[in-house]
Amino acid sequence: MLSAFSFANGIIKVAASKGNNMLSVERYFYADGVVGGTIILSLVFLFLAIEEAREILFYIRNNWNFDIDSNIGGKIYKGDSTDDRDLVTNRSRVLYGRPFLIVVFLAFLIIHIAVLFSK
Repeated sequence: MLSAFSFANGIIKVAASKGNNMLSVERYFYADGVVGGTIILSLVFLFLAIEEAREILFYIRNNWNFDIDSNIGGKIYKGDSTDDRDLVTNRSRVLYGRPFLIVVFLAFLIIHIAVLFSK
């Protein structure tokens, strides 16, 4: 244990002598919220991807019959209305709506990861 402590202390001294006062791991703690944003975007992306996979599996088992509602996930409405007649069809939700959300969250996640690793 003592040798691990002295080894870490030696690394800190070398980093300080080169003008870098933070270890490479410590700089991610000062990433101005990028780490938290990356974690949240990752969780939302995983949630949406799992939900989409479950819906696709449901409709594969039912021979792509979009007249049956899978009751998986939330409802998507056309515009700002929350009226039942403004619900997006099951086909549009599964094939267009949620994949669009997945692509958008993936794009933001890639940007956050690029910013995180550029520091």
